[in-house]
Amino acid sequence: MNRSEKYRVYIDSNRNVYEKLSGFETISSFMTETIWIDDLPTHFFEIHQEPTFKLIHNQFSFESNRSHTDEGKLSIDKFLEPEKIRTLEFWEYEGEKIYSPVIYGRWDDMWESAKSKAVLTIVSGLLDYFQSNEISAYHEETMIELQKVKTIATFCLQLECELKFFNPNV
Repeated sequence: MNRSEKYRVYIDSNRNVYEKLSGFETISSFMTETIWIDDLPTHFFEIHQEPTFKLIHNQFSFESNRSHTDEGKLSIDKFLEPEKIRTLEFWEYEGEKIYSPVIYGRWDDMWESAKSKAVLTIVSGLLDYFQSNEISAYHEETMIELQKVKTIATFCLQLECELKFFNPNV
């Protein structure tokens, strides 16, 4: 497993607005201030590409039972009920719906965009699954990263903003 590459998770909103909201103190301790696209003042923090980003960035289809289960991934239907999977974003491929937390079809995105609600759904499901199944393959650092993503996604619900996942090494 390659743990050297990291992804940055950005809040796609102006920090001058959200720093005043209740709950900001819950994320401020692990976030870094930055200027993002179009001079947007915001915050980010880093997660490992493997397995944290790979666990979050996954897809599933009911029609073909399509799921990414390569190393570092877990099929979405292992930790989410069908009703919750259907609340995620989807794109169509040859008539089948492919569900994912990532918003597809944006030609201008050099990063992975996801609505905070979709990220919260995925990460909450993962954390519940790991805790209830006592899976030791996912070590403490991954659990801490997933918990931070959950905390940020929860905070961002009140903004109705997206989270941007960006690989600075590309």
